[in-house]
Amino acid sequence: MTHTTGRAIRRWLVRVGATVVVAGTATSLAPGAAASAGVQPYVQSSTVSKPVLNGGERATQTITLNAPAPAGGVNVRLYGDRIYNFSTGGSVVVPQGRRSVTFPFHVGAPAETFTLNLSAQTAGYDLKAVTQLEVRALDPRKQAVTGFRVSVPEAVAGDTVAGTVQLLRPAPSGGLAVALWPNSTYEYGALGFEELWALVPAGRTTVTVPLHASAERSVVAKPTADLGTSRASGDTVVTPDALSFNGPAAVGASNDWLLGIGRAGHPGGAVVSLTSDTPGITVPATVTVPADRVTTAFPVTVAADVPAWTIFNVTAVWNGTTVTTQFFTYPA
Repeated sequence: MTHTTGRAIRRWLVRVGATVVVAGTATSLAPGAAASAGVQPYVQSSTVSKPVLNGGERATQTITLNAPAPAGGVNVRLYGDRIYNFSTGGSVVVPQGRRSVTFPFHVGAPAETFTLNLSAQTAGYDLKAVTQLEVRALDPRKQAVTGFRVSVPEAVAGDTVAGTVQLLRPAPSGGLAVALWPNSTYEYGALGFEELWALVPAGRTTVTVPLHASAERSVVAKPTADLGTSRASGDTVVTPDALSFNGPAAVGASNDWLLGIGRAGHPGGAVVSLTSDTPGITVPATVTVPADRVTTAFPVTVAADVPAWTIFNVTAVWNGTTVTTQFFTYPA
């Protein structure tokens, strides 16, 4: 660089392939040379053991850097589909002195066959697409999710319950990854998974996973297992640990509602009194929660002449507790 009096000194950094140019001076990283202090290796290439995978299946991937990893190794961030990210943990470490690392991964099961880009990056470098593979949709006649069973018909917020995924046929070598989706009929509660995927071991047709109940009101939760071309849900009522009720209010219809009482003891059954504050919207005078249950269903009828979007209140009284909750009607 030429220095000229009265002109600012310009510095720049240009990376081209394995060549680093600093302030006009080029330094090449030889294939066997470790990266010098302050120069982080970047991802040079990647390969996978299988360029074509059936949805949910396992393969291995090798990430190669442009130079051996320095002391402490190099963390490589990984990006793919949802299941790839979960199964790899989103990153892998190339050990000190090594240029490459090999690790297993799973891919999700798509509804249609597609091309998946796998990308990677090290600190200070742009994300780079390093590998492509074809992920095939499963033929549901050959492999499918045939069921998802929750261990209990109802759960109170804070409970941990079990959910079991059932496959049509045994999982292949390496196991089969199944996507998991927490879901509910209403927005006030759900059965949530610890992880949003499950691995059915090779040769097995089932895997059991924990689910955690949460709820602001009594709801029907529908946790789902998904293999792209097949899925199954397990309906379970989830309720808070308190007197609670919830449901739709379609005009001109008898609507199915849920009522829960939480963990409070009720050996002879719980008789709950109900009232509505709006003419044309009727609720039973009482509903009974059986002694061996914590929830029950009951009808709420909205007359055809009640305007849509009418705001109304329902009040429940039981065991010294009074709860009033606001709802609104909507067109059927």
